[in-house]
Amino acid sequence: MPGADALLDPHTVLERLRATGPATLDEAEVRYLEFAPGAWLMAQWRVRRDGAHAHVVLTAGLPGPEVAWFPDDPGLPLLAGGLREVAARLGAAGDGEPELLAWVPRQRATLRAGEVVIKLFGDPADAVAADHAMRLAEPWLDSPTPLALDAAAGLTLQTALPGRPLDRADALAIARDAGRMTRRFLDAPVPGVPVSGPPELLALCRAAGERVAVALPETRETVDAVLGALARTMPDRLAAGPSHGDFTIGQMLDDGGRLRVVDTDTLCVAPPAHDLAAFAANLVSGRDGDMDDALAALEELVAGHGGRPPGLDWYLGAAVMRRADRPLRRLKRRWPERTLRALAAAERLLIA
Repeated sequence: MPGADALLDPHTVLERLRATGPATLDEAEVRYLEFAPGAWLMAQWRVRRDGAHAHVVLTAGLPGPEVAWFPDDPGLPLLAGGLREVAARLGAAGDGEPELLAWVPRQRATLRAGEVVIKLFGDPADAVAADHAMRLAEPWLDSPTPLALDAAAGLTLQTALPGRPLDRADALAIARDAGRMTRRFLDAPVPGVPVSGPPELLALCRAAGERVAVALPETRETVDAVLGALARTMPDRLAAGPSHGDFTIGQMLDDGGRLRVVDTDTLCVAPPAHDLAAFAANLVSGRDGDMDDALAALEELVAGHGGRPPGLDWYLGAAVMRRADRPLRRLKRRWPERTLRALAAAERLLIA
């Protein structure tokens, strides 16, 4: 892909950006990387511009701007008017400037304005689905209360939950409570949400594996072996029920000892093993001791859930493989080494 390498080197990126205007630019750090091998690449960078942090997206192989500074986003045109204007559409502008919590270029942005959270989706249908999922999940997952929906604009409004954001250091301590939450959620009625079974997860593993093999060609044989094992041993006829869909420590808060979930956009119908495996696999990112941490957390999850659901071993291997490209997509320090470790973890789980 012509020009792709120039989007991934911080020094080259800074020189390219400096050529576009008079601002003082330094401290470039990649925040998000998405690509289809041989077709297109999109890199979101955070840089210090005139002394303050700013976000910029550089693209290759995609239609639209090759360089776009936030809030300019061709997939989220409402952002161009500023965060206050987005919040004002739902009557949530308040007195101060809304805070940007998350931004996935061309797909979605999350803002906080006082005691509410606004989500903007590039596809309005995703906003409708997210609002529907919130209404289904709230009574069961201790998650945000939906307040408003502007379907035409692709906007949802929800309560901002109190509490301390949790991270991997908290995972083992709260895993049993998280397992209890998944058990309780099995009784929830969830009409009108997508089905996510083993075939859908295998497709995500294949996409991750292809990215890894393109970035690190020496891994091709291992990637193919892991994907082959997943395909051969894929379970079928697993009973399915309500699932958060992205049940990880990064989606949780500790509200004075009360476990709360902040994001339910991924609500789906899946086997119970899906959420347990996702929680454990989220602790695997290519560092020493990752698998020990993941397996210890999984045992606590199973204890809280009340038993090992069918297909859990396959789901754990698949969930780890699905994440094998994460060090690459965040260009973590020593990302090749961390990618190889994550891939090796999937191999150990799936190939005797």
